Amino acid sequence: MKLPRWSVVLLLGLTAVAVVAAVALFWITWPEKTAREFIALIGTGRFEEANRFRGLSPDQDDRLLFPWEPEYKLWRWEQQQLKPQSRSLADLVLGRQEFIVAAEWYWFRVERGKVVKRGVLNAQ
Repeated sequence: MKLPRWSVVLLLGLTAVAVVAAVALFWITWPEKTAREFIALIGTGRFEEANRFRGLSPDQDDRLLFPWEPEYKLWRWEQQQLKPQSRSLADLVLGRQEFIVAAEWYWFRVERGKVVKRGVLNAQ
């Protein structure tokens, strides 16, 4: 049995749209998935594993990504402490997003599966 041309074109078009939508969904949610995995590793004290997310340029130091001081408690590194910041269209296209963690004292930027920038916010 031969299918009508319009149904073949429709099915091929829907398949193409579904593939593009799946790729776009992955691309848009990739930074948050990376950030959640990153803070989960830190929260459980697995710092060396968290370092595999390092995507810092060679001119930046390549020590651990965090300033570990006694006042920085691991309990702050929980999923509910993760606060995604708003993104521009350029951020969406480039697959990046910034996050604030642990009562807004630490920030980091995730770009395509790596932590590329990080820092401690100014205390006020």
